[in-house]
Amino acid sequence: MYNIERIKKPGYILLVLLVLAVIFLLRTPGDEYPPPGEREVNIYFATEDAMYLDSERRTLPGEDLYREAIEEIIAGPDSDDLRATVSEATELNDYNYENGLITLNFNEAIRTDHPGGSTGERLTIYSIVNTMTSLPGIDEVIFKIEGEELDTLVGHLDLSIPYSYSDDILLENTPDEESTEEYEIEIEDN
Repeated sequence: MYNIERIKKPGYILLVLLVLAVIFLLRTPGDEYPPPGEREVNIYFATEDAMYLDSERRTLPGEDLYREAIEEIIAGPDSDDLRATVSEATELNDYNYENGLITLNFNEAIRTDHPGGSTGERLTIYSIVNTMTSLPGIDEVIFKIEGEELDTLVGHLDLSIPYSYSDDILLENTPDEESTEEYEIEIEDN
């Protein structure tokens, strides 16, 4: 038998690497993530005043959950109190998912049919980001148009970096309009 005491630190490292390699090779090929199956998800749309995002619950078949979620954003809201954030001409050409990062490759319509403005751009980007990062396995989103990396969608947000979920743009996190809280501000005279 082997004398465990004689195996030095490099031996332990090799043993661990060998075990990890065997586990990697024995995993089931073709496993999909997320696993297919019907699922309820939040799809984010602009509020009626076009200042915030609010969600609608949708049940998706789950055959290609990531694509289905984008298709729901493109289809627009069911509620009359919400507004679409992308045009119906927008299409998801393809996407790539790897280790929590999804790269979404849209057609040119996401830019050419965009109404513009910094708030509009923010609502478009975060309706997609918050929807996608609410799905299993996605932590960050990168955008492309026709396979090309983007600096910006319509001139306001830096899209060369990945985006993650934001609570700040959600309607539920806005100050209560009926708040009676008062603040004292002191101004010093010089």
